[in-house]
Amino acid sequence: MILAIETATPVCSVAILDGDNVIVELTQESYQRHNEILAVMVNQALSDANLRIGDIDRIAVSIGPGSFTGLRVGLSYAKGVSLALDVPIIPISSLDALAHSIAVRSGNIKEGETICPLITARRNEAFGKIVRIEGGRLIEVRPVFCGERDYLLSVIGTECDIVGGGGADLLFNGQKDKFVTEINYVSGLGSSAASVGKLANMTGNNGITAKASRDIEPMYMKEFTVTPRKS
Repeated sequence: MILAIETATPVCSVAILDGDNVIVELTQESYQRHNEILAVMVNQALSDANLRIGDIDRIAVSIGPGSFTGLRVGLSYAKGVSLALDVPIIPISSLDALAHSIAVRSGNIKEGETICPLITARRNEAFGKIVRIEGGRLIEVRPVFCGERDYLLSVIGTECDIVGGGGADLLFNGQKDKFVTEINYVSGLGSSAASVGKLANMTGNNGITAKASRDIEPMYMKEFTVTPRKS
């Protein structure tokens, strides 16, 4: 059983999966209260699935980019459970998880099409990356970037077929066609622990051991190249 945790955004999401099958997923707006509600949500998910914490044999957790506080809370909780149960952690990019959600929501993604997931950052900026669908997997085309509206539109307008996520909702504000017309915009799509868990299952690896998991670090904003703010 996989316990999946997604806390990269103001939404707190947990899921329990048996392989690729999502047994239960709970999602709640946290308003920076991840530390108050995460453990409660995990316990509720276990109860809903009629499972005990000891039934978990892997933990999948989003590691960013995203909210500094949310990422810290999610990863710290995952490490604690990992050490207590002596089970491995599988770290997953928040943007890859969002790209997976976009692909699922779109439903008709073609081989070779590109997806740009966008997660809101600070100061009206957004984190993004571009991935391509190949053989049912996500292949990185452009690594993680962060920028404001003009920069994001220049990337989206020339390099991707589908865009979505909270950053896209903020960027377009319901007026996508005013900015770009040739791409598919998946609106109203937030973070999903189910996608974190499914990506972890797709990796085919056994994760990072509980002992070694202490070295896992979140992808904080400072690690990315931020486009200069216009004067």
